[in-house]
Amino acid sequence: MLAAAFIGYAPATPLAQRGGGKAEPNRIQFKRGTSSASVTGSVRSSEEAEYVVEARSGQTIYLEVDATPKNSAVVSKLVQEGGNEIPVKKEGPGRWSAKLSEDSDYMIMVTKVKPGRTTSRYRLKVRIK
Repeated sequence: MLAAAFIGYAPATPLAQRGGGKAEPNRIQFKRGTSSASVTGSVRSSEEAEYVVEARSGQTIYLEVDATPKNSAVVSKLVQEGGNEIPVKKEGPGRWSAKLSEDSDYMIMVTKVKPGRTTSRYRLKVRIK
């Protein structure tokens, strides 16, 4: 497991560059002394953006998506290392949370609400307490 404090976020090398077909998720890392980080991205059609963040047992993860057009992108899944999907609680428009039960990497998946040709641009804020 990696250290608790991170600086910035570093995209992983896409699998496609190593002969695979799907890109690795982007790792979200926190600056030393902080408990949140934001990343921006876009999804179109039925694309899914994937991010990974490390968290500890007993912590709560708070996820917020601010999208353009408004409410066009959502957190569709939160998955624990090993593939277990974690239920997320809707806290309001564009906001979700989940209590985490294990020290693990957690994958956050962002998708469009309605698949189509338009592109949804978003800012994903991740906070862990």
